[in-house]
Amino acid sequence: MESEVSFRPSVWQTSHVKRHGEFRRFPQLGTVTTKFDVAIIGAGMFGLTTALKLKEKGVNVAVIEAFRVGMGVGGFSTAKLCSLQRNVFSIIQSKLGDDVVKAYGNMSQEAIEDIERLVNKYNIDCSFKRSAHTTFAMKPEEQETIDTETEGAAKAGLNANKVSDSAGDLPSTVPFYSGVRAENQAQFNSYSYMVGIADVLAKAGVPIYEMTRAQDVSLLGPPHKITTVDGGELEADNVIVATHLPFLDRTGHFTVADPSRSYVIAASLTDQTKIPKEMYISVTKPHSRSIRSYDDGTGEPVVIVAGEDHPA
Repeated sequence: MESEVSFRPSVWQTSHVKRHGEFRRFPQLGTVTTKFDVAIIGAGMFGLTTALKLKEKGVNVAVIEAFRVGMGVGGFSTAKLCSLQRNVFSIIQSKLGDDVVKAYGNMSQEAIEDIERLVNKYNIDCSFKRSAHTTFAMKPEEQETIDTETEGAAKAGLNANKVSDSAGDLPSTVPFYSGVRAENQAQFNSYSYMVGIADVLAKAGVPIYEMTRAQDVSLLGPPHKITTVDGGELEADNVIVATHLPFLDRTGHFTVADPSRSYVIAASLTDQTKIPKEMYISVTKPHSRSIRSYDDGTGEPVVIVAGEDHPA
């Protein structure tokens, strides 16, 4: 059996427990005789959201998770919902062209709107709110990157504009030479969102299995058989691998994956007026800075700074 995960909880998990108490636990998978239309491997943001959207369409779906719901990458991120992601638009445009960058921008904005729809429809308490997001240069030599990202964001159809400063929203100690600012982005408590979706799924009769690490998915099918490291089995006509990294070797995606790890600090400030109201990320490499604030209404707001990323 997989052992329980032991690590320091994130600000999202701590805040959720403070407001709502510990979230429920789900059973480990044994051998399930029921065949599902779709089985989803991974109870993170993508896996759970996909499961709920399928359930809304009447699909018979099941979810399995190696550890606990919301305790993977999504529960330890900066919890931003942004189409503007550092310099992704300029990279896509240079490699794949205007049509692809526009499609990427449209899908990114639709994803934000879809999450907002689910939050409102199911009354999920996850501190969701709209906010602008700015990609900015910390060094003069990075301003060219900002120019190309501004062009890419415009071709993607984003409501984005070049800015010369943060209008006092960032401390003067953070170098800001120029940036591209996108309106109508969002931020939330990612853990509260994920366990909220899991609660909706459970109440709708969708089975969720925790501490269940998938080991293999049969190639032939349908149905496809999922086997776990502890000998559990589950069959489904379709399988969605919603893990952070692909664990099946069939398509070669693992060869181009570039996982990295960064570090996050959440801290209250003596001067509350210094806490940023919007979201930011610098284009500086290799040590980018991602900045936002969070207020769960139970104490002092905190500023959240992530960075110092390196290969995982």
